[in-house]
Amino acid sequence: RFDMPIIDVTDLVKETKYQIFLKVVEKGGSIKCLRAHQLDEKGFTVKEAQRLIEFAIQVLGAKGLTWIIVEDSGRLRSIPETIANSFPEKVQGELIRRMSAQKGDILFFVADKEYRALTIMGHLRNRIAEMLNLKKSDQWSFVWIIDPPFFERDEEGNILNKPSHHPFTSPKIPSKEYLDRPREEILADAYDLVINGSEVGGGSIRIKDPQLQRKIFELLGYTEEEMEKKFGFLLRALELGAPPHGGMALGLDRLVTVMAGGSNIRDFIAFPKTKKFWSHVDDAPTPLEEEKLAELGIVVLADMDEGDADDW
Repeated sequence: RFDMPIIDVTDLVKETKYQIFLKVVEKGGSIKCLRAHQLDEKGFTVKEAQRLIEFAIQVLGAKGLTWIIVEDSGRLRSIPETIANSFPEKVQGELIRRMSAQKGDILFFVADKEYRALTIMGHLRNRIAEMLNLKKSDQWSFVWIIDPPFFERDEEGNILNKPSHHPFTSPKIPSKEYLDRPREEILADAYDLVINGSEVGGGSIRIKDPQLQRKIFELLGYTEEEMEKKFGFLLRALELGAPPHGGMALGLDRLVTVMAGGSNIRDFIAFPKTKKFWSHVDDAPTPLEEEKLAELGIVVLADMDEGDADDW
């Protein structure tokens, strides 16, 4: 949307003397860069840079944020100057070329493990886009996110023993041989619809082969006994024969939020709850008779204070 692609420049910074980057690279991390077009020409100040750095560190959990200004001579300038000076002239020229940078542009760098660096930089891009007034409420940018990794990763980029979508999603290639590949190479036949940076819907093609479903459960760490106990009904249903099936669902409240140009989905939810799950619309939950609670085997451990209704 904003013409600010996140570019990997790890190979370039290896040729610099900037120790902060070099230490991250030595530990297997990567350096990501994005170009803020003409941000310096718009009067970007050191004070604004400091606020952006604080946002990256305190809100996003970044270890830091480096920014460098592109000069008209095709060279880089930084505050302090030691940062740009640690980049050899050849590296400066190649960095400017790779980032398609021009005079007045500012290059922002995040150094961290691959997944964290991308996540942090993605949030920073949105913040910088707001600074440059690039978010246009009267324009619609649609994108389909397809073929995501089947297995979820943590913030460090480590593959977790859990699906990124759900365990009934078909792998991109529905075969047991495909599932014998390293888990990081396995993709899901899933998809999400994003409008103006907000996910408004998603879905997947489901598994219809019982043996394939068993293999997925096995990769997720389930024993045969656990498979039968938790999903035996599903496996038996698949064994009886299931047609190819799949679909997607739209999040209506999120879609309406985007269409109305809102920023807080709670303003568009039909029946919003407080942080303590109190509903202002119908004053739920309300006390129940002890007889009904006993019949359902429910024990109330704490009562909600009346003041909780105002805790939005």
